[in-house]
Amino acid sequence: MKTRLIEPAVLFLCLLLLTGAAGAQKTRQLVQEDDEKGKARTALVIGNGDYANARKLLNPANDAADMANALRALGFDVVSGTDLNLRQMNEKVREFGDKLRVNGGVGLFYYAGHGIQVGGQNFLIPVEAEIPREDEVDYNSVNLDLVLRKMATANNGLNIVILDACRNNPFARSWSRGADEGGLAQITAPVGTFIAYATSPDRTASDGTGRNGLYTEELLKVLNQPDLKIEEAFKQVTIAVDRASGGKQVPWTSSSLRGDFYFRPDAATVKRLADQPAVPAVAVKPPETPESKEAEAWSRIKDSINPDDFAGFLNQYPNGVYADQAKTRMIELYSKSNTPNGFDLSVFKAPESPLFLIDGDKRTQMKIAQSKQDVKGSAGVMGIGGSFKMLQSFNGGRALLRVVSPQPVFEYALAANLNPSDIVLVVRLKAKSDKREIQTVQKNYSGFNKDDVVPVAFEEVLKVPEKNKILYRIKFAAPLGPGEYAVVVNEPLGQELGMYERNGAMPGVFYDFGVDGGKSGK
Repeated sequence: MKTRLIEPAVLFLCLLLLTGAAGAQKTRQLVQEDDEKGKARTALVIGNGDYANARKLLNPANDAADMANALRALGFDVVSGTDLNLRQMNEKVREFGDKLRVNGGVGLFYYAGHGIQVGGQNFLIPVEAEIPREDEVDYNSVNLDLVLRKMATANNGLNIVILDACRNNPFARSWSRGADEGGLAQITAPVGTFIAYATSPDRTASDGTGRNGLYTEELLKVLNQPDLKIEEAFKQVTIAVDRASGGKQVPWTSSSLRGDFYFRPDAATVKRLADQPAVPAVAVKPPETPESKEAEAWSRIKDSINPDDFAGFLNQYPNGVYADQAKTRMIELYSKSNTPNGFDLSVFKAPESPLFLIDGDKRTQMKIAQSKQDVKGSAGVMGIGGSFKMLQSFNGGRALLRVVSPQPVFEYALAANLNPSDIVLVVRLKAKSDKREIQTVQKNYSGFNKDDVVPVAFEEVLKVPEKNKILYRIKFAAPLGPGEYAVVVNEPLGQELGMYERNGAMPGVFYDFGVDGGKSGK
């Protein structure tokens, strides 16, 4: 992170979410908090700085590496990662939660990188994220509440959250006026939790001029000091950062600890803590959230031996935190089943129309558009100099299906031995008052005009060996401008044999849609 002037116009930067993070589990039992009497220590450390679509930060990778090393030296079992994408961040959170549940003791989460607030919730930004509007943030980032729930449901007793994510919203310029532009939403620490923020409300954190950011640089200095209570340690950090920044950055903490914690207790402190009675258990029931409902649904079926349970879960939560685990378990169970047609994912139940629009947790099956072919041209003189083209026409100047997102996502199931880029295209339609059309064949039978084809990428989501299918996600490299479009599937001649023909005169089937919002196409 380069040196940066403090920008006063920032909604507070490092006050973490939780309009209800006062627990994110159904019932949380807190037992002996006092440093857990020498029990296990588990930490998750993430540093994101090499952003593709936001301002790059120079320090987080170093901050995370140095924090991970310092915590290991203090006896923490550390799960760590730097410059992570969305999938990798979710995997690290899941790994941390699983370890904390098994280990018990003390849990610690440290994050350095971009973090933003939307609607009172806080989101940590992966390095590949591009968020054109605030209503897209859920699909492209990690909700901090996910980490807090992992800690809460582990029932380990004492948790520490450290956030060096106090920067302006890097996407605010493209968002609507009045959207949150910086900082994280303030939360009250759940019982048994200590939360440390790199700066106070309405201020941004200074990036370091050296190896580390200012806040993490000072934190590393105090971690190894012997026999310092956590409150005293962070008080020293606050004083040092305040002094070094000339009063422009003042770290904050929020604590509901009911016992003592020391990063490096001396022998006398260890003995004293061991002799103290346990803190009485406390039950905290948090408000329900979509994430907590998913976690509850997963807990009910995760040990099931019925593959339909996992298929049903995926139909309800196709993009959920547990989706990958559910897919793996479902395929394992179906492969052992005696009923070859038992596979129940909805995408495989309608082979005549296997294209789906994905919008968060909602999956909409696309309908094949009704169209007709029009041939235009003349033969010329004795067949020389003639012109010829073929148009595919659609009734109506607008598609019935309207898409708000400028970068919609589609899913398509294809035979495993076919290349999706040979089969699926997305094209722009020319809209007129009473119809839409696309040129499909020219005189030389070259197919679509290249200017009418929209670049897309294919992401392999799921392999289903029993069906000889692969489920692909179709994503757009750049936002679509407002207008009329179609996904074109060039129907293969015998998919299972891998026989297909890219024939402009026989372009297959069209699934039409319109984009009402978005930016100008690139």
